[in-house]
Amino acid sequence: MDLVEAVIPQPSDAERLAALRAAMTRMNSVGLTGVGDAGVGAKIIASYKRLADQGKLSVRVYAMIGDTGEDFGALFKDGPLLGYGNDRLTVRSVKLFADGALVAEELRCWLPIQTSLISTVCCSCRTPRCNTRSKPR
Repeated sequence: MDLVEAVIPQPSDAERLAALRAAMTRMNSVGLTGVGDAGVGAKIIASYKRLADQGKLSVRVYAMIGDTGEDFGALFKDGPLLGYGNDRLTVRSVKLFADGALVAEELRCWLPIQTSLISTVCCSCRTPRCNTRSKPR
Protein backbone atom coordinates (compact mmCIF):
# COMPACT_ATOMS: atom_id res chain seq x y z
CA MET A 1 0.00 0.00 0.00
CA ASP A 2 2.80 2.44 0.78
CA LEU A 3 4.15 2.02 -2.76
CA VAL A 4 0.84 3.13 -4.25
CA GLU A 5 0.27 5.97 -1.80
CA ALA A 6 3.78 7.27 -2.45
CA VAL A 7 2.94 8.10 -6.08
CA ILE A 8 -0.56 9.54 -5.57
CA PRO A 9 -0.33 13.34 -5.50
CA GLN A 10 -1.53 14.88 -2.26
CA PRO A 11 -4.30 17.47 -2.55
CA SER A 12 -3.40 21.08 -1.93
CA ASP A 13 -4.92 22.96 1.00
CA ALA A 14 -7.29 24.69 -1.43
CA GLU A 15 -8.37 21.35 -2.95
CA ARG A 16 -8.88 19.85 0.51
CA LEU A 17 -11.01 22.82 1.63
CA ALA A 18 -13.04 22.70 -1.59
CA ALA A 19 -13.70 18.98 -1.08
CA LEU A 20 -14.82 19.53 2.51
CA ARG A 21 -17.08 22.41 1.47
CA ALA A 22 -18.65 20.23 -1.25
CA ALA A 23 -19.17 17.39 1.23
CA MET A 24 -20.80 19.75 3.74
CA THR A 25 -23.07 21.17 1.04
CA ARG A 26 -24.21 17.64 0.23
CA MET A 27 -24.68 16.74 3.92
CA ASN A 28 -26.69 19.92 4.51
CA SER A 29 -28.86 19.19 1.45
CA VAL A 30 -30.01 15.88 2.96
CA GLY A 31 -30.42 17.20 6.49
CA LEU A 32 -27.29 15.84 8.15
CA THR A 33 -26.13 17.97 11.05
CA GLY A 34 -23.18 15.88 12.22
CA VAL A 35 -20.74 13.33 10.90
CA GLY A 36 -18.03 11.01 12.16
CA ASP A 37 -14.85 11.15 10.08
CA ALA A 38 -12.70 8.12 10.86
CA GLY A 39 -9.02 7.87 10.03
CA VAL A 40 -8.11 11.48 9.30
CA GLY A 41 -4.70 13.10 9.55
CA ALA A 42 -3.36 16.43 10.73
CA LYS A 43 -4.00 18.17 7.40
CA ILE A 44 -7.70 17.31 7.38
CA ILE A 45 -8.07 18.37 11.00
CA ALA A 46 -6.29 21.64 10.20
CA SER A 47 -8.78 22.17 7.36
CA TYR A 48 -11.71 21.51 9.69
CA LYS A 49 -10.26 24.00 12.19
CA ARG A 50 -9.79 26.61 9.48
CA LEU A 51 -13.41 26.25 8.37
CA ALA A 52 -14.54 26.45 12.01
CA ASP A 53 -12.44 29.60 12.57
CA GLN A 54 -14.14 31.18 9.53
CA GLY A 55 -17.58 30.15 10.81
CA LYS A 56 -18.03 27.92 7.74
CA LEU A 57 -18.07 24.48 9.37
CA SER A 58 -21.78 23.83 8.81
CA VAL A 59 -21.91 20.36 10.42
CA ARG A 60 -20.60 18.97 13.68
CA VAL A 61 -17.58 16.76 13.08
CA TYR A 62 -16.39 13.97 15.36
CA ALA A 63 -12.99 13.23 13.82
CA MET A 64 -10.87 10.19 14.63
CA ILE A 65 -7.14 10.28 14.00
CA GLY A 66 -5.93 7.57 11.64
CA ASP A 67 -3.63 5.28 13.63
CA THR A 68 -1.05 6.17 16.28
CA GLY A 69 1.80 7.54 14.15
CA GLU A 70 3.21 11.05 13.83
CA ASP A 71 -0.18 12.74 13.50
CA PHE A 72 -1.37 11.16 16.73
CA GLY A 73 1.62 12.47 18.67
CA ALA A 74 1.30 15.97 17.24
CA LEU A 75 -2.47 16.24 17.61
CA PHE A 76 -2.78 14.78 21.09
CA LYS A 77 0.24 16.39 22.73
CA ASP A 78 -2.13 18.85 24.44
CA GLY A 79 -4.92 16.34 24.94
CA PRO A 80 -8.19 15.90 23.04
CA LEU A 81 -9.83 18.72 21.11
CA LEU A 82 -13.36 19.12 22.48
CA GLY A 83 -16.06 21.37 21.07
CA TYR A 84 -13.74 23.51 18.95
CA GLY A 85 -15.31 26.28 16.87
CA ASN A 86 -18.59 26.76 18.69
CA ASP A 87 -18.90 23.03 19.38
CA ARG A 88 -18.43 22.07 15.72
CA LEU A 89 -15.24 19.97 15.94
CA THR A 90 -14.22 17.25 18.39
CA VAL A 91 -11.11 15.08 18.06
CA ARG A 92 -10.65 12.62 20.89
CA SER A 93 -10.32 9.13 19.45
CA VAL A 94 -8.16 7.03 17.17
CA LYS A 95 -9.18 4.80 14.27
CA LEU A 96 -7.02 1.68 14.43
CA PHE A 97 -6.65 -0.65 11.48
CA ALA A 98 -6.26 -4.42 11.62
CA ASP A 99 -5.98 -7.01 8.90
CA GLY A 100 -9.08 -9.09 8.33
CA ALA A 101 -12.72 -8.79 7.42
CA LEU A 102 -16.09 -9.26 9.04
CA VAL A 103 -17.36 -12.61 7.80
CA ALA A 104 -20.89 -13.72 8.67
CA GLU A 105 -19.85 -17.33 9.18
CA GLU A 106 -17.47 -16.26 11.96
CA LEU A 107 -19.77 -14.13 14.09
CA ARG A 108 -22.92 -14.21 16.15
CA CYS A 109 -25.48 -11.45 15.96
CA TRP A 110 -29.08 -10.70 16.90
CA LEU A 111 -30.42 -10.12 13.39
CA PRO A 112 -29.61 -11.43 9.90
CA ILE A 113 -26.88 -9.46 8.16
CA GLN A 114 -26.31 -8.75 4.51
CA THR A 115 -22.93 -10.14 3.47
CA SER A 116 -23.08 -8.79 -0.08
CA LEU A 117 -25.54 -7.07 -2.36
CA ILE A 118 -27.22 -10.41 -3.14
CA SER A 119 -26.66 -12.54 -0.06
CA THR A 120 -28.19 -12.37 3.40
CA VAL A 121 -27.11 -14.88 6.04
CA CYS A 122 -28.91 -15.65 9.27
CA CYS A 123 -26.41 -15.58 12.09
CA SER A 124 -28.48 -17.89 14.25
CA CYS A 125 -28.70 -20.85 11.93
CA ARG A 126 -26.25 -19.68 9.21
CA THR A 127 -28.52 -20.41 6.30
CA PRO A 128 -29.08 -18.02 3.41
CA ARG A 129 -32.23 -15.91 3.54
CA CYS A 130 -33.52 -17.33 6.83
CA ASN A 131 -35.98 -15.07 8.63
CA THR A 132 -35.21 -16.42 12.09
CA ARG A 133 -34.94 -13.64 14.65
CA SER A 134 -33.66 -15.82 17.49
CA LYS A 135 -30.90 -14.92 19.90
CA PRO A 136 -27.38 -16.20 19.19
CA ARG A 137 -26.47 -19.69 20.30
